[in-house]
Amino acid sequence: MLITEIEEEECRSILVNASQGHLGCCFNEQPYVVPISFAFEPDYLYILSTSGQKVDWMRKNPKVCVQVDEIKNEVSWV
Repeated sequence: MLITEIEEEECRSILVNASQGHLGCCFNEQPYVVPISFAFEPDYLYILSTSGQKVDWMRKNPKVCVQVDEIKNEVSWV
């Protein structure tokens, strides 16, 4: 699989049209990935969460990543 970098405008377009994905965080060299729902406004990604492991880990290490799911229909996920 060839992975290419996308331009900022394409990235923003994907985020504006998506609302689900996965949040990846890491603490003490231990990864943690959880499904999330989110909202995007220019320069901000909003994720609602209650207290728990992901919030604790993000406070200890704010370097996180988000993988976005593009769901076209119930059998076609990109």
